[in-house]
Amino acid sequence: MRKLLIIVSILFLTACSSEEITSLDEMKISPTDFSKREIKLLEGLMGQEVLGYDVKSIPNEHLLNIIVEHYHDGVKQENVVEMADSLENKLESIVITKEKTDKGFTFKTIVLYENGFNSMVSNGVYEEVNASSLFKKLEEEVKFTLNEEIIIGLAIEDNGNKLMKGTLKEDDPRFQEIIDLYQDVFVYKVSVSKE
Repeated sequence: MRKLLIIVSILFLTACSSEEITSLDEMKISPTDFSKREIKLLEGLMGQEVLGYDVKSIPNEHLLNIIVEHYHDGVKQENVVEMADSLENKLESIVITKEKTDKGFTFKTIVLYENGFNSMVSNGVYEEVNASSLFKKLEEEVKFTLNEEIIIGLAIEDNGNKLMKGTLKEDDPRFQEIIDLYQDVFVYKVSVSKE
């Protein structure tokens, strides 16, 4: 009987290793695998640059923060996208797109839940049209913690022909060099905070 009680206690303790605490300490974001057809539909409906991520590990009753920072000639502009979405239903995916227009750009953000979605559209104006662009997005699963900002995408636009390969790490010296060097840089970020 004593052995049974010890075994049941151990099983109970391992089962009670709070899944929510673990998920708060280490959440995951990973690229969503879209088929070629889905990508074409998204690009046609929403824009040329499509970022899609699986964020199922983010717990309910928190805020999902989506930010797109804009740097013009090395100077930080007003954020293009600032969206904080309260997570009350089971979170599935996020999709962010950017579409160039004649005089600027349009960002569309969709947060998909198990039973619905939330969306936002933001517009901005360029001083002049850029000739070259490079788009880099997160292509692997990344683990992060509460209040930690994760860069999930980087768009570089400039009138020159040579563009340096982007980096998704703010502590990489190339990150600041890219911001200082190119005409327009857009940095896509995600974080999770408590409500």
